[in-house]
Amino acid sequence: MARLKPLFSRLFLPYVAVSLGTVSLLLAVIGTAYRNAELDHIEESLTDRVRMVLPLLPQDFQQTDILTLDSLLRSNAEAGSFRLTLTDASGTVLAETDTIRTAMPGQQNRPEMLSALIGRTGTALRRDHVFDNTYSFVAIPIMAGGEVVGVLRGAKQVKASRWDFLTRTAGLVGFSIFLIGFGVALIFVIVRRVSKPLKELQEGADQFAQGKLEARLDEPDTSELAALARALNYMAAQLNDRIRAIEQQREEQEAVLSSMLEGVLAVDRDAQIIMMNAGAARLFDTDAEKSKGRALEEAIRNTDIQAFVRLTLAAEQPVEREFIRYDNQERILLLRGTPILVAGELFGVVVVINDVTQMRRLEAARRDFVANASHELKTPVTAICGSIETLREGALDNPADAARFLDIIARQADYLQAIIEDLLSLARIEQATEHKQLAVEQQPIAGILQDAIEATSTIAEARGQRVSMDCPADLLAEVNGFLVRQAVVNLLDNACKYSPEGTEINVRAHREGQSVLIAVQDRGPGIAEKHLSRIFERFYRVEASRNRKFGGTGLGLAIVKHAALAHGGSAEVDTQLGRGSTFFIRLPLKRAS
Repeated sequence: MARLKPLFSRLFLPYVAVSLGTVSLLLAVIGTAYRNAELDHIEESLTDRVRMVLPLLPQDFQQTDILTLDSLLRSNAEAGSFRLTLTDASGTVLAETDTIRTAMPGQQNRPEMLSALIGRTGTALRRDHVFDNTYSFVAIPIMAGGEVVGVLRGAKQVKASRWDFLTRTAGLVGFSIFLIGFGVALIFVIVRRVSKPLKELQEGADQFAQGKLEARLDEPDTSELAALARALNYMAAQLNDRIRAIEQQREEQEAVLSSMLEGVLAVDRDAQIIMMNAGAARLFDTDAEKSKGRALEEAIRNTDIQAFVRLTLAAEQPVEREFIRYDNQERILLLRGTPILVAGELFGVVVVINDVTQMRRLEAARRDFVANASHELKTPVTAICGSIETLREGALDNPADAARFLDIIARQADYLQAIIEDLLSLARIEQATEHKQLAVEQQPIAGILQDAIEATSTIAEARGQRVSMDCPADLLAEVNGFLVRQAVVNLLDNACKYSPEGTEINVRAHREGQSVLIAVQDRGPGIAEKHLSRIFERFYRVEASRNRKFGGTGLGLAIVKHAALAHGGSAEVDTQLGRGSTFFIRLPLKRAS
């Protein structure tokens, strides 16, 4: 790459060089013209003086005494301050004013003599090696009878060269130098005036290139440069607005993607990650920012997602799959892959990942609820219908059979009523919870527990069981007494049913932080771990046959759970197979406003 030079150097130095060359050439032309004029003047003056001497020569100068000729020539030469040489027709020197004639060689080959010896006036400007000086020569032939009989030559030393002439014309040279200096200074000012705004525009453009798009350029006083500055300012403003818009759009997209619970993953056609939101990073335990630009296999070490992305890239159409992921717990992930098309060509795919674990569990719970509820309702209805059919077929005529089947109908009707009442209780609790209309008041927990124990005393006494209570009398909480009593009654009823006869059941309550913890401990068979996550669901039974034997509706623990939730608390269980279970109800001391 050629070396770049500043515009100032590009303009200033050539302008100065051109100016110096022009002035120097002008001085040379002027010097040459003046020198030629001076030489012409010398030549004309010399010709006139030689012609003035010619008539003074004797007619027979060839026979005239040499001394006489020398004297004649010297007198005229001194008067005219020039040199005279007289030769015969062969160029031999007859007389010479400035040297001894015998010391001079023949002059017939001198340029001016060649012309004179053929009858024409000859002139020459040459260096005389005898005197080692430059002379202007004029040789005029001496004619006699139409023939050249001799040559009278005049010579005048030309001492000054053209530069000597210029030296003598020092004023002209000095003025020229002044003009050159003035011109250079003027060029400097002009070039600087031109280059300075360009330099400022360049610095402004550099600021724009560095991202300082809020800066603005001053408009120079030159129309073209001012238009350029306005164009650059407009371009910077447009770029700034568009970059702001793009940044805002990107921030909005990132905010939307970050706030999404679903994982979003985009890869190009080579399975290089383009972007990943926080939801996807959490699902696959990776870093969203560090994953950009990396291969999918490096960033996400999950063969299911890798296979799904390859499948979507190959299919080039929307694909949906569901797979189960096992890490600390089982997770059901629903993947939807959609191709990214740019100008009709496949650019990559975007994958939306939904954790549908809870939704699938709810769907399973709903299916189970429908199945269990149908089963729970069908059993007493079937018994009632069967009893009625038997009565119609003749059992009604037998008082003993009639009484027995009527008792069956009555028990099953009571069971149906209990189911309906529990369902209505759950509905009321959920409605109160959703509308935050649960009526609470501060009251002693011990009183509620004592009422629940008395409500279940009949079944406890029938099984020879003793129910103990441990609760501070001053333990108060803002609760709905009816719901809490019903929840504790359900727990005590279960404890009495599933604990062996003659065992002790403990009811405790105490303050734990800002909560009240109620515990009902039985001596039952305990609950297997696989049932723990579902025992608070409606109609869920750990052992259906044994539970129905005790007459439960399958809704008791569901009521306990929702009663606790309605207060902003929770229901839990701690159990060991063969050693019994302890159910906990955690309630806040004060209801949150």
